[in-house]
Amino acid sequence: MEGRPASWPSMTALDLEDLLEELRSRASEARARQDRLSGLLDAVVAISADLELSEVLGRIVEAACALAGSRYGALGVLSPHGEELAAFTTRGLSEEQRRAIDDRGARCRRGGHH
Repeated sequence: MEGRPASWPSMTALDLEDLLEELRSRASEARARQDRLSGLLDAVVAISADLELSEVLGRIVEAACALAGSRYGALGVLSPHGEELAAFTTRGLSEEQRRAIDDRGARCRRGGHH
């Protein structure tokens, strides 16, 4: 064919549609990643605005849940000695579920079974 290099692949309309669909898919994935990163940035800004530990931890858990698409989450902060939790924050759990997790953690910290 005139005007095309000899190595130019011949494409059918179907090949072109496949390529366009792949481009659309990758663009959609890039937008989703950008939205997640924007959510993370919003969380960082919100976290840095609060100095109260419980509020900061709660916002971290909320941001992590949102970024992971999770219905619930928990975050434990170890004491300076690393033998017990200095703080334990949850989101999306009932009080009973939260206590069960916290009680299990206390047993593990005291040398109980997991």
